[in-house]
Formats: sequence, C-alpha cells, structure tokens
Amino acid sequence: DPGRPMADQTPEALIWGHRNFLRRPRTDGLWLAHGHTIVDRAQAQNGRIAVDTGAWRSGRLSAAWLDGTGLSILESVGPA
Repeated sequence: DPGRPMADQTPEALIWGHRNFLRRPRTDGLWLAHGHTIVDRAQAQNGRIAVDTGAWRSGRLSAAWLDGTGLSILESVGPA
C-alpha cells in the first residue's frame, strides 16, 4: 500500500499487493522491487522497480542490481 509506511503494511498487502500499488507513487523515499506485472522494459519509477519482462514470452530476462553506487538494470536476451 503506497499510502502506508512499511511498518504499517498488512500481511495481505505484502504478499498479494494492494490495489493502489501501480496507481500511486510511494512518497516515503523507499524503493520496492517487484515482478508479477509484465513490463516491456525493466524500469524504476515512482518508488517501484519493475523487473518482470515476461521472459517466458519475450525471451528477455531482467534483474535489478542495487549496491552503494545506485541501481543498474541487467538484461539477458535469448530466443523467445
């Protein structure tokens, strides 16, 4: 739930998501990495890092690499 601090999240929202997850940006400065919502290209915006590029269909497997220097998006392209 982008409207609640992480400490106040319900177990259901953490496991299954929340209806506002893709509709409202996070405003607490945290970034959440997620899959299960297919995007054309891995991306980071509005407090969300979306890495599910539908490898089973697109042949494009994506990942996010986070370290002390920031965020890098990694992508491997193979046969679809």
